[in-house]
Amino acid sequence: MRLSEWILGWLIKAAAIVGDTALQEKGRAELKLRRRGTGGEDVGGLLPSLRRRNVTLPEAFRCCPYIAELASQFVAEPEERAACLAQVRTTQTEREQPVVLVAPSAGVEMVMLADALRTRLARSERVGILVPKRRVMAEVAAAMREAGIAVEASERMDFASDLPKVMPYHSAKGITLDSVLLPGLQTENFQRYSPERIERLLFVAITRAQGWAYLSTVAGGKAMFAPLERLLTRPKGHNWAVQDWRKIPPVYEVAASVAPLPDDDLTSLL
Repeated sequence: MRLSEWILGWLIKAAAIVGDTALQEKGRAELKLRRRGTGGEDVGGLLPSLRRRNVTLPEAFRCCPYIAELASQFVAEPEERAACLAQVRTTQTEREQPVVLVAPSAGVEMVMLADALRTRLARSERVGILVPKRRVMAEVAAAMREAGIAVEASERMDFASDLPKVMPYHSAKGITLDSVLLPGLQTENFQRYSPERIERLLFVAITRAQGWAYLSTVAGGKAMFAPLERLLTRPKGHNWAVQDWRKIPPVYEVAASVAPLPDDDLTSLL
């Protein structure tokens, strides 16, 4: 499904929320045409009709501006990107930038993920850890439990529970969370997907968050996960933080520059 079809689906839901049955029917008709390959009207052309009625979506259905900006990096069409940026929360209550982490190893990635998760839970947030594969879901859930953090990772989630939810991207459709954490952004975890499909998945995953997002990958010796490259070369003025461990000297190299003292030499205490 193309991103334009997803936006049409979102528009149909928005029209239902505000009671605009005419726009709802128009959106459905256009969606049918697009699925047959004959859709012609620009999706962006449907949005002004919603705005002309001076209607806005409830705040609960919107991402904050920082999340919308991050998600928009995975939207190719200018009109669709504008539509994404248009429907955001009117205010950014907490100016906390999303984070993009490049870890030196899978172990460090899980340690940093656990730290981020603890921080969100300390704020009593609803948190989701979204992953590309069920195999990664099992690995992440095991790593979090080993770190002493209880998480829920099952076919049927109990959203009445406050436990963080570990789930594949496709299981997160239609839900909203305070924060989403996206580990495992490595090329090998997306081998069966086209570049367009990958960007679509990332867009959907990021926009599950209303307030904060955390994306992480492992540098290793392999090529960087292509969709993250544009985030790592962050253009001036964009609001996300990059933590790239490739640019931080390893601890062992720093320690090696200090001459060791004999075990019985106590002069260092004077």
